[in-house]
Amino acid sequence: MSLGVFFIVLLSSAVQALWNFGAKKTQVEKISLLTVGFFLNGLVLLPFCWYFGWFEQSQPGWFSFAVGSSIAHALYMILLGRAYSIADISVVFPVSRGMGILGVALASKFLGLDTVSALGFVAIFIIICGIVGLSSGEIKSGKTKGLSYGVQVGFSIILYSLVDSMGAKTMHPIVFVTLLNIGAAIACSFYLIAAKREALLRTIKSHWVESFLISSGGTVSYGLILWAFQKAPVSYVIAQREFSIVIAAFLGWKFLGEKFSKPKIAAVFLICVGVFALKLV
Repeated sequence: MSLGVFFIVLLSSAVQALWNFGAKKTQVEKISLLTVGFFLNGLVLLPFCWYFGWFEQSQPGWFSFAVGSSIAHALYMILLGRAYSIADISVVFPVSRGMGILGVALASKFLGLDTVSALGFVAIFIIICGIVGLSSGEIKSGKTKGLSYGVQVGFSIILYSLVDSMGAKTMHPIVFVTLLNIGAAIACSFYLIAAKREALLRTIKSHWVESFLISSGGTVSYGLILWAFQKAPVSYVIAQREFSIVIAAFLGWKFLGEKFSKPKIAAVFLICVGVFALKLV
């Protein structure tokens, strides 16, 4: 992985941690928050895509990837929202993220999308161990509710990562993230109208500004990742992106009073080792 791509993914990780931190602190129903915010982001970016001629750079098949990515991301948002409202986050998080990283590495290699070296697999394994380690205390204490939800979310991560890694090569990253924002928001809106209509209407009426600002972080973060997909193996990009967990853990300790025990420090260290090992491959 080149130094430029490495630092772009680190920047994406930092932005991802910050906007997730903002979303966590905001007292708004999360799926509605993201749906409204991403839709507004897409509408703002759409005129720029036309004006600068970025649509004209699209390759055959781009529309299919845009639709597939929108459906995959909508599925991820809905499953994650349901998981966090019903299941134990301490189980859902490590299972889904660890499964997503490993699944992408194996699937992309099997499909011929990536060439993953032995050192690359070692680095990915170290990152997965760090992610699991962050929640090991909770899991040992018996909080194991939600294993099936974690697996479902993990499959959705694998799905959107593979689709996006291929789709990123068919269109400009800003075009892709614009269509993804609009498409995923439209797909999620059907679910929200059926299941959480009041929350959606409340967000549109009273919380659209914070929805737009928070989701702007997600747009920037994932736009950088789509660019990185064009330059490096998807397995490495997805694994390195988990450095955001380290930043989020620090923010939680510094501003939310979350405990930072010795096992968590060790887990953060493992993630850092794995991330920087990816620079060597």
